Amino acid sequence: MYQYQMRNLLLASLVVAPVLFAAGCGSSKAEIGDSPEPGMPGTRDALTGMIELLKYVKHEGLPPPSSKGDFAKYDPIFPAVGTLVQNGTVVYLYGAQIDPSSPEEKLVAMQADAEQNGGLVLVSTGEVKYLEAAEVASLPPGGKKSK
Repeated sequence: MYQYQMRNLLLASLVVAPVLFAAGCGSSKAEIGDSPEPGMPGTRDALTGMIELLKYVKHEGLPPPSSKGDFAKYDPIFPAVGTLVQNGTVVYLYGAQIDPSSPEEKLVAMQADAEQNGGLVLVSTGEVKYLEAAEVASLPPGGKKSK
């Protein structure tokens, strides 16, 4: 009886072990059609949050942020925005606003190196998109850059 149980246990482990091994050794390659998010990590979220922050400020009748320190006021509501603006990952053009009805796109905010290398930008129509460096340079500014 003991020998029969051992044989079944051995047989079961020989079947289960390769199945578990194969399941754990999956490829980490991206599937066809998948592409990594362009831009710096967290930038799209911060720029999307910037849209919401600027809409909130406008709705409340408040002036848009005029310095990096102004973003600290909004950290409880828009934490990703303030952190990435204050640490320099995202550059906001002070005074720039969102106006979806405007026919002209102006630069509102961008990832820090977008002017040199291309990257994610927020334009005044409220759209976040990836632009090449030359395209970023050709956009009229919607506000002033901090020094």
